[in-house]
Amino acid sequence: MADHMSKEKGMSKEKVDEFLSTITELAKEAGLKMDTSKIKVVNTLKAHRLLHFAETKGKESELMDKLFEAYFADGLNVDDNAVLTDLAMSVGLNQDEVKSVLDSDKFKNDVRADEAAAQQVGINGVPFYVFNKKYAVSGAQPVKVFKSALDKAWDSFKPIEMVGGDDDQSKGANCEGGSCSVDPNANNQK
Repeated sequence: MADHMSKEKGMSKEKVDEFLSTITELAKEAGLKMDTSKIKVVNTLKAHRLLHFAETKGKESELMDKLFEAYFADGLNVDDNAVLTDLAMSVGLNQDEVKSVLDSDKFKNDVRADEAAAQQVGINGVPFYVFNKKYAVSGAQPVKVFKSALDKAWDSFKPIEMVGGDDDQSKGANCEGGSCSVDPNANNQK
C-alpha cells in the first residue's frame, strides 16, 4: 500500500510511512486492529455493491465491519468473489443471493449514485464521514475529532416534539383504533 500511495499521491516514502503509522496508531486508540503492510490495493466496487445488497437484508453494518477487518487487518482481497461470499455468509446472508449479486451488475447504479452524491458535496477521497447530513470528518483524524462531530450531530438532531397530552380529546382530538381525527369546530368559541 505504501508504494501505491507514494506513486498515486506523489508523496515521499517517508511521508507515506508517517501517514500510515499515524492511522495505525489512531486505529489502535479506537480499539481497531490495522496492519497496513497487508493491505491489498484493489477495486472495491463489488464490495460496495454487496453492501447495498446487505442493506436490503438489514445486514449492512455487520458486513461493513467484516469488510473493514478483512481489508485493513487481515489483508484479504475484497475484490475476490470467494472472499466476499465468505464474509457475506458470516453475517447470515444467503450464498445463492450473494452469488447472484456478485455475478451481475446489481446495485452498481446505487454505488454510482453514492459516488455522484459524494462529488456534489465535495468529497473526493476516503475515508470521509458525514454525520446527520451536516458535519463531516475527512481523512484519518484523532478520536476526539470524531467525538466532536458526533456530539455536534447529536446536539443538532431535532426529533419531532409532541405537545399536548391526555387533554387533547377535550380540544377535539380523537385517537382510537390506530388513527386520529380532529374536530375542526372543537376550539370555536360561541
